Amino acid sequence: MMIGGFLFALYWMKHQKSFLYWSLSCWLFAAAELTASLRVFIDFAVVTVAIADFMIILVNVLVVQGIRCYVQPQKAHFKMFAPLLLISALALAGSLHVPDLAQFITTIIVCGLLFYSVNLLGGNHQATNQPSKILVALLSIHGLVMLLQASIIALHSFNVLAQSTSNVMPVILLIHIMLATCTALFFPLLFFMRNEDHLVGLASYDPLTGVFNRRGFFDQWQILSKRTHDKSCHLSVMMIDIDHFKHVNDKYGHEAGDAALKWLADLLAHELRENDVLARMGGEEFAVMLPGCESSQAEIVAERLRNCIFKTRFVYLNQVIPITISLGFITEDQPITDIKGLLVQADKGLYKAKDLGRNRAMRYHSGLDHTPTTWTTT
Repeated sequence: MMIGGFLFALYWMKHQKSFLYWSLSCWLFAAAELTASLRVFIDFAVVTVAIADFMIILVNVLVVQGIRCYVQPQKAHFKMFAPLLLISALALAGSLHVPDLAQFITTIIVCGLLFYSVNLLGGNHQATNQPSKILVALLSIHGLVMLLQASIIALHSFNVLAQSTSNVMPVILLIHIMLATCTALFFPLLFFMRNEDHLVGLASYDPLTGVFNRRGFFDQWQILSKRTHDKSCHLSVMMIDIDHFKHVNDKYGHEAGDAALKWLADLLAHELRENDVLARMGGEEFAVMLPGCESSQAEIVAERLRNCIFKTRFVYLNQVIPITISLGFITEDQPITDIKGLLVQADKGLYKAKDLGRNRAMRYHSGLDHTPTTWTTT
């Protein structure tokens, strides 16, 4: 409870949503343990089994959501957990009279959430400080303990274990509490270390839109190229430009233009995958790097982005301002040593799209010809 209060105080002072979710998870964890302990006094499975186990699942969902807000604030939408929570509730409701089954379901779901957290922290370039690495270790150990618990429950249910697990489960519960406490204690350290990381990151992010800037884009390319060194990996690169952006600035003002850039960056980020790289290269130009994206997939993504911007209304000060984009892209399936060359080629596709009337996507071909995709005309 005290750790939860401390995390909430950090949220109150710094307005970091991660700490709100983590503080709620601490308080809910305490409430879940209290609810589960009522089994000693009452025999009411709906409360002591179903609700208590669902609260434990929700605790870990809140932890994961806090981590997502920390590493991917633009894409951290809580609604993605709605199907999981619904399925969990139905599964627990169906196992009311089988406590071992309810505990097994809860254990497996929590285990999956813990390893998803490990993947989020371990696979994110922004989370490379020491507290992040320690958190990855703690979450990994916790996930392995959960796997052990699930195995014990399953073996006991099928009478494979010769002796009762009554002496083992309290020890595992104690380990859970210790790991959860240590994990919660390291959450504040993420914030303090991130201040230092933030100063470094300022040089890589566009302050207006919050996406990578030109330098950040090339830094991400260096990271990607090291991972795929000497490997044949498809890579698609896109250049995106707002059509008639000067007209938007002249007619509605530069503040409207800035708002349009933020709006566009948010929409693009929402439509892209977590491992895609979006950057504002300057002015109204954006670049996108899509690792592992083949040519046919790039066509689909390009049209989806163009169509999303075309169909979504941009409203500024109660005025609907028409916004469309032109887009050029290229796909390479050989090891790449020069990302700048791909940007130049994608840029040629972009300008061809503008020459043909704007609000369309063009794929650049290495044969120096520009062939429109079958869906370029809107």
